Amino acid sequence: MSIDRELAEKVMGWHEEMYSWRQRGWFDDENIWQVNVVDWHPSTDISQAFQVVEKMGDGVWWLNIKKSSDGYYVEIRKNRAVASGWAESDTLEMAICLAVLEAKGG
Repeated sequence: MSIDRELAEKVMGWHEEMYSWRQRGWFDDENIWQVNVVDWHPSTDISQAFQVVEKMGDGVWWLNIKKSSDGYYVEIRKNRAVASGWAESDTLEMAICLAVLEAKGG
């Protein structure tokens, strides 16, 4: 399973369906279309990566981002507790996505 698909299903709570003329889309739990499957790429789109962060759930979530010559380190904490998830990657988008999945137990 691709990381983008995993985020759509496990974090965003979406499911994939065929609609219209051979189009596949992501739909929420009320069956409302959110985005075309081919257009959902939070691992490479910073705007979509932050949509994933915003979907983390209730409470206060802390997002700590560090940039180095090797790439990015992202740490996610709930209510200033011990890190719930962390990841390193060459790109900020991917580091955010990996940290969110770890925080969600993915």
